[in-house]
Amino acid sequence: MMILVNILSGFAIVPAWLKHATTMGRVTLPDFVIPTFLFIIGVAFELSFPRSLAAHGTARTIWRFIRRSLLLVAFGVLGSILLRHNIALEWGVLETLGMAGLVALPFMFLRPRWRPVIAVLLVALYELISRLGLRTWLLANDAGHLGGIPGGLAWAGLVLLGSLAGSFVRNHDSRGLRVCCTVITVAGIGAGLLFSRWLPVYKPPVTVTYLLLTTGVAAALLLVFSLLNPRFLPFKVFGVNALAIFMLHGIILVTVMQRVPAASWWPVVVLVLAGVYGLCGLVAGVLYRFRVFIRL
Repeated sequence: MMILVNILSGFAIVPAWLKHATTMGRVTLPDFVIPTFLFIIGVAFELSFPRSLAAHGTARTIWRFIRRSLLLVAFGVLGSILLRHNIALEWGVLETLGMAGLVALPFMFLRPRWRPVIAVLLVALYELISRLGLRTWLLANDAGHLGGIPGGLAWAGLVLLGSLAGSFVRNHDSRGLRVCCTVITVAGIGAGLLFSRWLPVYKPPVTVTYLLLTTGVAAALLLVFSLLNPRFLPFKVFGVNALAIFMLHGIILVTVMQRVPAASWWPVVVLVLAGVYGLCGLVAGVLYRFRVFIRL
């Protein structure tokens, strides 16, 4: 979905509901992608963190996760430099992933049941900072539309909520996972809709209502997958090298979109989609076939 959204955003013919919302109070399909991604990162965090502690000890584990987060930030900043973007104003996906990981890391030592409390406090802190003038600055300057550097506080809250769900996955507790996802879904969507009367849902400044609503949807998606348990091979092929394929698609897309007019018609859009997905799928398939897993 992240690849799809990034491709479609470059074409004028694509309808508004397939692009990020540009009006306060609106939310579109692409606006749910990055929160869902961060939520599932939290699930994976809970699976990998205890295993790393058991295998490598506390000090080495902390360093491994700090290094991973810093590398994500570094890759994102390097990409902005290569594209000649303002790194202070275009805080993108990779930088956001890195910052959210750094903020969430200390709280992974807490019992899972305490992490929702920390998540609420982190989001509340971000909202407080926003009300002190950050939101106005973000709306005017933040090209990345992910809350800039302070947004790491809010996104870390999603990671921690995902880690709560991940604790049930790690313990093979299917019933507990479904109850957890149901509670997060009802609470997130319900609170998001309720609070939207006072603070509109909007992604660019990362409003609290946006976080609540999208977190609820992310939990609902995990609930659906846990019930259906789909055996879809492309999920696995792309999933085991998700970060590498995401970075690859960015390189391909930048190269392609420099040569394709934004005013192109649908046949060109479909051709670009097929080309980018085809190349990414080919690389992902080769890596999977030879059991090459690129990880930080």
